[in-house]
Amino acid sequence: MSGASTAPGQNLKKIIYAYDRKNTRFYIKDLAYRAVVGLVLLVPYRLRVPLFGWLLTWVLAPLVRIKPRIRANLRFAYRDIDEADQTRIANQACDNFGRLLIENLSARDFVRHARDTAMTGPGVGTLKAALDNGKPVILVSGHFGNFQVGRTCLEQMGHPVASIYRPLNNGYTNVRYRDNLDLISGPNFPRGMKGTRDALRHIKSGGILALLIDQYSDEGEVLRFFDRPTRTVTSAADFSLRFDALLVPVFGVRRSDGRSFDLVVDEPIVHSDAATMIQTFNDRLEAQIRLHPGQWFWLHQRWKDTIGN
Repeated sequence: MSGASTAPGQNLKKIIYAYDRKNTRFYIKDLAYRAVVGLVLLVPYRLRVPLFGWLLTWVLAPLVRIKPRIRANLRFAYRDIDEADQTRIANQACDNFGRLLIENLSARDFVRHARDTAMTGPGVGTLKAALDNGKPVILVSGHFGNFQVGRTCLEQMGHPVASIYRPLNNGYTNVRYRDNLDLISGPNFPRGMKGTRDALRHIKSGGILALLIDQYSDEGEVLRFFDRPTRTVTSAADFSLRFDALLVPVFGVRRSDGRSFDLVVDEPIVHSDAATMIQTFNDRLEAQIRLHPGQWFWLHQRWKDTIGN
């Protein structure tokens, strides 16, 4: 009896101890993260961006062996791609990823640098008219170039753009991650039921929401990408239909200097059914990737059901 009566108290102590240890580990990791990022941010922005591209391509990528997966995805998508093109595109994709990472960590500098990005493409006029008239807009893009460019440009024009983000496991680091997102634009809603509800209220009120929908999802519809079957979430189209919102593909295309961009605004996707609309987005994104293959995040498990990478 005495052992049974003390067990709950002992269990509570174990839980508290485990919680404290977990938080201590997270705090120490966040200190290290802050120290590294603080040192990196001392490097001038014009050097910082290409430096991180180089480090990820030639130091980090070989260490964690991410290029083999990139090459496997390239072979699957392009079918007859040769070794030289695989190597070239894999290196470009790693370079773009490294630049993107440091741009996201350098939000103030990134916003200063990208806020005057030119908006091009056939959908610019329609998008501006919708914004001027207070019509709800959903911007859809993928992990291509720098996907924050559209939010930065519209924020500078006086049109804040909301997003839904995945919170980091480390709560200390997540605070800084969220702060960086807020520097780019906002509001930013955490992924989950409450965040989705808040995002829907934002759209309903005539707001702008940016979504990235190019990753594999078990809950997605089986659609085509590079003429291969894969699952893609259709929620962006569902929201667009529900609130009569414009569904506009946008792409922050990195220029040849590696630090500046063009914001390509496609024509809004015509309302039909959700699967057809998102298939149209897949086709538009594929067209941009074919123009700039080294700017997409080929590391994704995009065709998980088929090649299982």
